[in-house]
Amino acid sequence: SNYQFGLQAGPRLVIDGSTPKLKNENSPKSAIGLDAEGNIYLIASEGFIEINALAKILATPESSGGVGLSQALNLDGGSSTQLFHQSAKLKVNIASFNRVPIGVGFFK
Repeated sequence: SNYQFGLQAGPRLVIDGSTPKLKNENSPKSAIGLDAEGNIYLIASEGFIEINALAKILATPESSGGVGLSQALNLDGGSSTQLFHQSAKLKVNIASFNRVPIGVGFFK
């Protein structure tokens, strides 16, 4: 009764910088991750991507063309994958196949 929100998630995509073996699955994806400095990354694909390929991109160091995350978790994806971000420096709008009536906000 003390929870303020819930989140459907899984599986873990990056664990301590390594990728686990995941069941092959190809769909739009959304994820959340952390780098070694504790920065939060919100990820949404603009189309279909295989889950092991996404995990590899997220775990691969930036110097080798990846994102360089130490931890990442797949969120509820598929047809509900979407992302909207607007700030003074950047606007991103990845639309969903479905309208999802919830959101998560990050505020300073």
